[in-house]
Amino acid sequence: MAFPEINFVAVVVAAVAYFVLGWVWYSPEVFGKAWMKELKISAKDIKKEKMGICLLGTFLTEILAAVVLMAIIKGSFATTPFAGANVGLLAAIGFVAPATLASYLYEDRSVRLFCITVGYHTVALVTMGTILGGWR
Repeated sequence: MAFPEINFVAVVVAAVAYFVLGWVWYSPEVFGKAWMKELKISAKDIKKEKMGICLLGTFLTEILAAVVLMAIIKGSFATTPFAGANVGLLAAIGFVAPATLASYLYEDRSVRLFCITVGYHTVALVTMGTILGGWR
């Protein structure tokens, strides 16, 4: 299988969208308080000295996700924003949700935490798919 040509500008834009969505999603005004409650942590527990490496690592994983999603979108000939969004949704339903659920079952995590986490990645992958599917 030939690796499709990757538009790295589109990849970076999609990854930035994923990153910004996470910033909003996990803010205290949206799901941040509920997320911390489910993890039984407080804002004080989050190590500020580790935040830089966490944010960099997060962005790099989002770049990787965008590259792979673009390859899937190009390989499936999804050439519109809607088609790209559908590919993102299928990736979330087919890969993110099952993998997260399997881990959460072993870790005895709550349904609420599962919904917050998978909801974020689903919206993010649909957003990335929309961007990547429509990028020309």
